[in-house]
Amino acid sequence: KSASEAADAFGFMALAGWDKDQMKEAIQPVLRLSEAGNLDLGRTSDLVTDSMSSLGIGTGDLKGYLDKVARTASRSNTNIDVMMEAFLEFGGTVKNNGIAHDEASALIGILANRGVKGSEAGNALNSVLTNLISGTGIAGKAMKELGLSAYDSEHRFKGYANVLKELNEKTKDLNDEEKQYYFSAIGGKTRLSDVQKLVAGVSEEYDELKDTVVNSNGALEEMANIMNDNIYGDVKALQSAFESVQLDFMDKFQPSARKFLQWSKDLTLSFGQKLTKAAEKFQYRIEKIESTVKEFKGSKEWQTADLSGKISIAWDKIIAEPFAEWWSGKGKAWACEVANNIGYGISSALTAGISALLGIDLGEATDSGFDIGKSFAEGFINGFDGSKIWEGIKEKSKELVVNASKILPGGEQATGDSWLSAGLLAYGGIKAGKALGAGNRYTEIATLNNLSNPNKIRAGQVLLLPE
Repeated sequence: KSASEAADAFGFMALAGWDKDQMKEAIQPVLRLSEAGNLDLGRTSDLVTDSMSSLGIGTGDLKGYLDKVARTASRSNTNIDVMMEAFLEFGGTVKNNGIAHDEASALIGILANRGVKGSEAGNALNSVLTNLISGTGIAGKAMKELGLSAYDSEHRFKGYANVLKELNEKTKDLNDEEKQYYFSAIGGKTRLSDVQKLVAGVSEEYDELKDTVVNSNGALEEMANIMNDNIYGDVKALQSAFESVQLDFMDKFQPSARKFLQWSKDLTLSFGQKLTKAAEKFQYRIEKIESTVKEFKGSKEWQTADLSGKISIAWDKIIAEPFAEWWSGKGKAWACEVANNIGYGISSALTAGISALLGIDLGEATDSGFDIGKSFAEGFINGFDGSKIWEGIKEKSKELVVNASKILPGGEQATGDSWLSAGLLAYGGIKAGKALGAGNRYTEIATLNNLSNPNKIRAGQVLLLPE
């Protein structure tokens, strides 16, 4: 049996009020009974503890009691489960009237042979015995007429089976009508058939069955071994061994596993909090953009602007102005930190053209004590091949100009891309021209020679790459 089943068994023993010594003494017989009856160990423990309480026996008598149950189950038309159910009902009567366990087991067996089993058999035995020993009512009158008593001259109970045998002797020479009368009087309206079955049983197989039950020492172990000596028993043994290995592993692994699970829980909670904050920020940004769009679309400037003007308004309101606001706040410090850590590939993003498009004055960064140009120049020197970048820029610029030139008279047929290219060149040129004409600090030219000493490069310089 598995360790989890053993835990269930101990649980029922604890509910019965057993201490650890009683549990230790009882667990092996209970285990063998579950194997013999092919029962769940928890169910077996429940049946054993309850029936023992009903019979009034202790753990010292347990093995002998279960041997009798196993022998009766193997020699009559019943099984261990229903045998124990019968004792749950019949046990109190057995205890109170001093009926021997082997006698009680045999009586349960003869009723099972005639189709009365489990709790129904226990109730039948209780009812019939009550009428046999009461001496009152219709049953008492009928027994007096037969000269039958459940007690001897010294007022001691003769025994359940002995009284039934005597009833059989008193009625065996009667005709069927007379037998029916007396059996009905003793059994009552509901137990006539049970009286008939008991009388038949004690006159037939009872004695032989009782003898086997009396000599049942070792019957439980024998029955359990037979039930385990098959493929099913091997599978159950393997399952038990596997669960034992699992438990041993968990005992060793549990501390580390608990730490990992607790760490995972904390990580999940932390991630959830960050995700919630991110969602709130995202929702705020979306709502702000929606509000901005609604605001500038309702303005007179938007209503009167042409397509190019509307593009310019949308750019400024949605991208340039919010970016400039961020830049003047946390943006400059953040940019310097990022530049120092991951300057590779980002230096060209702060050249005069992109800066002009975003409306950023690089001089502000210098005035505020931040040398972004230095940080990105270091990243540029360490991470990029300038000649390859310049070749790529020249090639893409050539394509842009050629595509835009198609709109000129005498050229190839213009396409939508031609007009878009021309618009980008014009718009970028306007922005760059404004930036380059704003002051002398935007007219300084830095050659690649300056890059040997990045400290000489200042924000606001235009980086001119050689061919």
